[in-house]
This record gives sequence, C-alpha cells and structure tokens, in this order.
Amino acid sequence: MNIRPAVFWTLLAISVTVVWGYFSSRLILNIGRMKDIVTPANLRVPSENVSFYSGKRKLAGWYVPSDDKNSRSTVIVCHGWGASKGDVLPSTIFLRARHNLFYFDFTAHGESSGRKVSMGKYESEDILAAVGYLAAERPASSKKIGVWGFSMGASAAITAAAGDGGRIAAVAAESPFYSYDEITSHYARRFLKVPDFPFAALARLVVRIRLCHNPENYSPRLSVGKISPRPFLVIAAAGDENIPVSSTKKLFDAAGEPKSLKIFDSHGHGAAHVEHPEEYRKLLGDFFGAHLRPSLSARPKAVIK
Repeated sequence: MNIRPAVFWTLLAISVTVVWGYFSSRLILNIGRMKDIVTPANLRVPSENVSFYSGKRKLAGWYVPSDDKNSRSTVIVCHGWGASKGDVLPSTIFLRARHNLFYFDFTAHGESSGRKVSMGKYESEDILAAVGYLAAERPASSKKIGVWGFSMGASAAITAAAGDGGRIAAVAAESPFYSYDEITSHYARRFLKVPDFPFAALARLVVRIRLCHNPENYSPRLSVGKISPRPFLVIAAAGDENIPVSSTKKLFDAAGEPKSLKIFDSHGHGAAHVEHPEEYRKLLGDFFGAHLRPSLSARPKAVIK
C-alpha cells in the first residue's frame, strides 16, 4: 500500500509529537525514588517513624523531638523535587536545639505512596496534611508550627501557607521557583537544550492532561502575597543555575510584609548551608527562634501573692 508523502509526513509529525509529549511529561511527573542515605539513626538523633494521609495518599515521615524538652514549636521540613526527607536532614537538624522537627516524603517520593509529582497541588496538600497530623497527634509540642522548604518544597510551602487558615506561623523558603510555567521553560533550555515553544509548551499540555489540572494554578506567584502578615524568609544562592536568583527575587517582591531576603554568595543549588554553615544556621535559627515563640497570651499568668 502506497502512502502519499503528505499523509506520511503528517503521521510522522503526529507520532513524534505524541512520543515527545509523553516522554517529556514523564520527566516532570514520574521521577525515580531517592532512598534516605542519611537518617536520624545515622546521626544518633532520637526519632519516631510516622505515617499519615494526604487524601488517599499515605506519606512516610520522621518526628524528631527537640533537645529542649519544654519546646512547644515544630518546624515542618520539606525536601525538593526528586529528593527525599533524608536529603534535607543534614542541613536542618541543628534546629532541634530549640524546636521539634517533622520530616516527610512528598507524594511519589521516597517511601510515600503516589505515582505522579504535581509540582504544586499534591505537595501543598501534603504539607497541610502534615500540619493537620501535628495538630491532632502532637498538639502540646506543636503550639507554633513553622515550615522550611527547599526548591519545590519551598514553593509548595508558600502555596500551603497561603491556604492553611493561619495555622502555619512562619515560612522560610530556600530557592523557591516563581511559577511552574517559568521553571519548566528554564529547565527545558538548561537541561534538554530545547526552546520553550513548542517543546516545553507541549510537555506542559500533556502534564495538564495526565494530572487533570493545570499546575500553573498552584504556582507560588499566585499565593505568596497571602502569607502576610506572617513572617516570610527567602533564601537564595547567587550562583544557582537551577533556580536563578532573579526568579526568587520576583517572588520576594510579590510577597507582603514582614519579609526578608538573604542571598548567599554560593555556587550551587542548595549549597548555602555547605559553603556558609555558620551564617546559614544563625539565619534560620534566629528566624524560627523569633517567630515560633509562644505568644504572651498562651503563657501562664503570674500569680501575685
């Protein structure tokens, strides 16, 4: 059977489009699971393995009690895309000197269930589920809840805090992206060496079809202004090529007060805690120490005799 050239090239173009769309969408939605190389046990830190649900998705986590037995604050720690809870353990474990810590694997990461990453929706839901778990199961040690997130975890923390009804008292976001559309275009150029149109645009179209929602609607640019009047700390690295500092600055500019921005003279994505350990620890320690203290109204009143 002879196929006319026009029909042949049309079918070929459709086939290539379908294959590229599916392949490129998998790069976003279906990532390999990272195992926890570092655990609290490795660091000889007491912890408890926990599990909780985000919708129908079962998530795995660690609860790490504070060195301060009287601590009434908990910091939820959120890893980045393609990582796991153990990936961010070494950079944040110092916070347990004053706060309880809660680590967990996002949907479709680590030991948690789920098959697709959503770059916003599922992840922000996961954080809100973590807040709900702490409020229900550990209310005495979670009178004040803060969130620290890195990269995708930072962006999800912003979206979650905007819709949590004020249960999250403070947000620290390290290297968050400004929007889903912008970061996928940047990654297409940086890693795949292809332009946004038609390649990244086609990937986003297939992602929307497979997720049944548009991830851009959960971009932090749309919700960062709703964190105010709660304190918001943004951390960036001057040499970060994965999420350019210009993108993080745009997000900071869109936020309300009170807010603060620290740009470390670092040379990689997430390198600040390695290259500037003392300054990094002081920055985060001071931020959560100042904003997760129990309110005066929550303290016992003095009895005058």
